[in-house]
Amino acid sequence: RAALEVFLRRVSVHPELHDAPSLDTFLRADDVTFHAAKNAKDPAAASGMMMSATMNPYGGMASMPVAGGGAGPKKEGIKRWFAEAKTSISGDLVRSPDDDLFEEIERYVNNLDAQMRNVSAQASGLVRKGKEIANGLFEFGLAFNLLGQSEADALGDALGRVGEAADSLSVLSAEHADREAARFERPLSDYVKTIYAVKLALGRRHEKRLTYTTCLQEVNAKNAALAKLRATPGAEGKA
Repeated sequence: RAALEVFLRRVSVHPELHDAPSLDTFLRADDVTFHAAKNAKDPAAASGMMMSATMNPYGGMASMPVAGGGAGPKKEGIKRWFAEAKTSISGDLVRSPDDDLFEEIERYVNNLDAQMRNVSAQASGLVRKGKEIANGLFEFGLAFNLLGQSEADALGDALGRVGEAADSLSVLSAEHADREAARFERPLSDYVKTIYAVKLALGRRHEKRLTYTTCLQEVNAKNAALAKLRATPGAEGKA
């Protein structure tokens, strides 16, 4: 719940996401509308569902959208996959003015990801070691308390005070480990997740660039075939 609250606060102050229809759906829609919008592939349709649910005074959706047709033919999908694989292997992708900047960002993010994962792992180890020390001090104090109960007079009192001191140190160590986890380990873990999200976004951009290059090559090939067909005597009708 704490992580969800942090995420919602970040989204609510984001300059581009604070008024997103999907956020409004997540916060205000009922269960039926939320699941329908979640499963909708068209963002505009999801927004329309939310508007319908908001305007319906009885709650729920005014009408359920009818699912569209099935996926395209498998043959076309396989052909597109082979075409994109061929384009990816050749490495001859269409370049844009921002490609150099994105390549620099990708190198920086990959380097930062490795470093942040190492720091996050060390922070998790530090917190875990603090909790182990707290547990060890608790068991140490318990042992001295039991030992003090078996002794009489001054020795028993001294052993009991050592046990109480160890218990106090155990509580302080546990509280310190909890503060380290909340203020040090969890923020670093969030940074690692954010970097992973950036890497996913860069990966999607590469996939879209690959698809665009493949489609452009197909269009150029078809235009070349069309021009060749038109240049062939007697083949004007086929063109």
